[in-house]
Amino acid sequence: MAGGLFIWAATAYRFIQDGPFADERLQTLLKGSLSTGAPEEHLNELYTTVLKKAIRPKYSTEEQERLYHMQRHILGNKKQAHQILAASCIQVMSKWLKQDICGLDAPGLLASEVERTQIEQSLPPEVQYACLFWVEHVLRSEIQPSDNDYIHQFLQEHLLHWLEALGWMGKVPEGVHAITSLESLTAVNIPPSRINRSKTFPKKFQHMLKWISGSVPSASIPAYQRQVVHATERNPPGFSDFIYDAKRFILYNRPAIEQAPLQTYWSCLIFVPTTSVIRKQFEGRISGEILQLPRVSEKWNALLQTLEGHSGPVTSVAFSPDGKTLASASWDGPIRLWDARSGAALQTLEGHGGAMLQKFKVDNGAATAVAFSPDNKTLASVSWDGTVRRWDAGSGAALQTLEGHSGPVMSVAFSPDGKTLASASWDGTLRLWDTGSGAALQTLKGHGDAALPTLKGYWVAALQKLDGDEDPALQTLEFDERCVTAVAFSPDNKTLASVSCDGTVRRWDAGSGAALQTLKGHKRPVFAVAFSPDGKTLASASGDRTVRLWDAGSGAALQMLKGHKCPVLSVAFSPDGKTLASASVDRTVRRWDTGSGAALQTLKGHSDTVSAVAFSPDGKTLASASWDGTVLRWDGKMLASAPWDGAVLQWDAGSGAALLRLMGHKRGALKILRGYKGAVMAMAFSLDGKMLASGWEDGTVRLWDAGSGAVLQMLKRNGYDVTAVAFSPDGKTLASASGDRTVRLWDTGSGAALQRLKGHSGTITAMAFSPDGKTLALASGDGTARLWDAGSGAVLQTLEVGAVLETLSFSNDGTSLQTNRGSLPILQTPSNITPVISSQLPSSIFVQDQWVSRRTERILWLPLEHRPSRIAVYGGVVAFGYASGRVTMMEFAR
Repeated sequence: MAGGLFIWAATAYRFIQDGPFADERLQTLLKGSLSTGAPEEHLNELYTTVLKKAIRPKYSTEEQERLYHMQRHILGNKKQAHQILAASCIQVMSKWLKQDICGLDAPGLLASEVERTQIEQSLPPEVQYACLFWVEHVLRSEIQPSDNDYIHQFLQEHLLHWLEALGWMGKVPEGVHAITSLESLTAVNIPPSRINRSKTFPKKFQHMLKWISGSVPSASIPAYQRQVVHATERNPPGFSDFIYDAKRFILYNRPAIEQAPLQTYWSCLIFVPTTSVIRKQFEGRISGEILQLPRVSEKWNALLQTLEGHSGPVTSVAFSPDGKTLASASWDGPIRLWDARSGAALQTLEGHGGAMLQKFKVDNGAATAVAFSPDNKTLASVSWDGTVRRWDAGSGAALQTLEGHSGPVMSVAFSPDGKTLASASWDGTLRLWDTGSGAALQTLKGHGDAALPTLKGYWVAALQKLDGDEDPALQTLEFDERCVTAVAFSPDNKTLASVSCDGTVRRWDAGSGAALQTLKGHKRPVFAVAFSPDGKTLASASGDRTVRLWDAGSGAALQMLKGHKCPVLSVAFSPDGKTLASASVDRTVRRWDTGSGAALQTLKGHSDTVSAVAFSPDGKTLASASWDGTVLRWDGKMLASAPWDGAVLQWDAGSGAALLRLMGHKRGALKILRGYKGAVMAMAFSLDGKMLASGWEDGTVRLWDAGSGAVLQMLKRNGYDVTAVAFSPDGKTLASASGDRTVRLWDTGSGAALQRLKGHSGTITAMAFSPDGKTLALASGDGTARLWDAGSGAVLQTLEVGAVLETLSFSNDGTSLQTNRGSLPILQTPSNITPVISSQLPSSIFVQDQWVSRRTERILWLPLEHRPSRIAVYGGVVAFGYASGRVTMMEFAR
């Protein structure tokens, strides 16, 4: 009868065991039709039988009486019925949910690695229903949550359990929407009846009703609600504060919970701000296996969420008119659509073709910009391949490909009425298209007349040149003045503005295509243009590192906004027109007062060029796109408040201070050292773990006391960045390699320079001392490895490897070099090399990509901003070095 289908057997089993009529239901199935058709026919017959019984069930007298009273409640008072359902859902979750509900005892286990059957057994249908729809019932009941009520108490006890369950169910975005809805209930003058709600409930609702029929007491609803969760004796934060913090918590940690739900109690608690309400509430659940926590921010800042998914630089972002969807375009080719509230990936639109080959070589198929139509139904994208494409914003289906440009198209914009599409290209033209037929309406020319340059790498090379790079090869690069880089319609649909590599801003009549005005003032190419919401002001962003505001009517220059250190690539007005956001190659987003021109704030969070910014229609969210492959979402409510304290993202527009998390305390706030510029390029612990050496982008090497955090020595070099550092086994000598292809040996006690080793023709990529400290092995980008006498500085041996080595160490017996590519025999083994005692270098901790592992088992997921560029491990202590110049430490039980 099952036809080989497990789902038939599973469904039949649940049907038979569901209620007091098991024998009768078994006979019903046995008497059923023995179809000889496909297995799906057997399944259809089973479903028909189950549905018939569901429609005309037999109930005992007691069950009939209970359901009769429930029916009276439901038909008589829907709000009260939803109160029953909401409270029942919370009771189900309170009784069922717990930490590690699947009993896995593996914090790094991925959701994709757990069998669905195990998840279904751990989270039966009624529990899954409760997890997904309890907030829906709260909304429909029109309950107004209050401080320390049964909803508040449930969340104080089970918020993390609920998030873990959603992670296993693959429903974390639904959790974001639920928390956002609860937060809306705390807003002034917004009744629950006006909150967006779901229209239907799933089949799991039947399981929930059955549970309620056997669980709801005869007591009044308020009394029942009071018994759901026992009140605590604490005086917790108010419901409003708790829900706001819960929203920030889930938005920030969504990727971790989705990927590995048990990280809810590890990464999610560890990396949120120390004063977070959720962290304080559940701090006792942080694993005792983490002996020293990393230094993190004290308070939440404006950064809501990081959206990862693109594999190449993100060049454009756009909100849909209803604010529900965020679109991003990248050099990796596809357009991505995101849920603007939860950050969940919705769709990937592919059609332009191609992918980013490498950072400085752009494939012709890479998308460069996106825009939504005013009616929210269509998305337009443009590409390096010269095409303009239209997509159905709902289904993601490709609607139209518009061809005509002979060069890369860098910008696209819909007219306010949605009937016209404008595209700007490096072929020197603006083209207007009919969005209905796709017909070309007009071609506008006027920006320069030079020949089009070679496109490969042009964009990046141009920006490097603008950034003051002194490379002669870049200085000879000339801009093509024809390149039209951006286009925008005025709000009244009458005017079109365009900007170009010729440094001008031009205004056009959107109907006739006639040139109206040319605005001059920028000294370098202009990359972006935007109209203010009232259409009275134009903003332009340029390679001269300025943003200019113009009177859109007269063309008069109003303001010149200075502050960015590199070319400015994007500008966007807030919906009220009072604020302007700008994005730059200097990796920052800046906010400006459009009235006074005053700089309001500098936001740092991206690790590469910030290429685009966009405000949501309600002004509550700002999105930024970057060449680091991410999209960041910023909380508009907090954009005017103080940024983070610099411990993580260093938003304080300061000097990029190096921050060091010091050992000595286990879980409290530790001392921070500030004042060092540049990125951390290399790090290493001494063999005894008492010293930490860090090499910096500015060419200095700093020696720290790993216990107190005191700076022991600051060793100054010649200004080249430090590429590698290594201690001798006795800790008395430090070797540092730099970009000038030399290695220096230092006395760690006095800081005196001992030797300068020179001979490699490539950058030093790895180094290691022999166990007795008398020999130094160096690997170079020239494909060789050399052995040096650390005392005399003489070359002992040169090994022709033919490849670049990334790691290097001596074998225990000193007869070979262990590398990332295998073992290299040392033909002339120095006689004074003695074996190392293996117990001197104990470490079971390994850091790779997004994870910290222990004995090959993943234990801690690292959020994007906590993924280091350099790592040093000593035993259970891990030092993380970041491009920002920050150094922080964690200690794990071994």
